[in-house]
Amino acid sequence: MAFKRNVKSFRKNKKSKKKLEEIKSQRRLIKSKLDPLTYAMMMREVSVNPKNDWIKTSLKKIEEEPYMISDKWINSLNKWNEEYIKSLSATDPELEEGKRMSFILSIAKISPPNPTKTFPEWSCILIDDGDWKYYAKSKHFQKEYNAGDLISFDAKVGSNGEGITFLSRVTKLQKIKKDV
Repeated sequence: MAFKRNVKSFRKNKKSKKKLEEIKSQRRLIKSKLDPLTYAMMMREVSVNPKNDWIKTSLKKIEEEPYMISDKWINSLNKWNEEYIKSLSATDPELEEGKRMSFILSIAKISPPNPTKTFPEWSCILIDDGDWKYYAKSKHFQKEYNAGDLISFDAKVGSNGEGITFLSRVTKLQKIKKDV
C-alpha cells in the first residue's frame, strides 16, 4: 500500500512540475509581448497607488494565471504604459491656485452630462503643448466640440494634482481653427 501512495504522490508532483513549467513559459511569452518598461511601471504604480485594482489584477494574472491574459489585455497594458510615461514627463505649468486665467488647450476627451446629478454638466479632459492634463466641467462644452478641437477659454484654477490641473467656472469658450 505504501508503494502505491508513493507512486501517486510522484505522479502528482510530476504533474504539478509540468504545470509550473507551463505557467513559467506562458509568463515568459506574456512578458515578451509587453513593452519592456510596462512591468516595471506597473510595479511602481502599485507601490505609489495601491488602490489601483486594474494594475494589481493585471500583475496577479501575469504572475499566477498568465493563460488568462489575452492579446487585447496586453495591448491595453502597453497603451496604459505609454500614457503613464507621458504623464510622468509632462511639464507642470505652475499655475496659481484660485486665480482666473485664459487658456488655449486641445480637447482630449469630452463626456456628456450625467442626468442623475443635481447639476448635470459636460466634462472635458484637455491637454496643453507640454502634455499636462486639465479637467473642467461646464454646460458650455456641448455637442459642437469634439476630441482634437483647439479651444480658448477663461477659467479659475482649482487645484494642481499629480499630472492634472482642475479648472472651474469656464467662460468665453471659443473654438480655434487650426492652420493646415
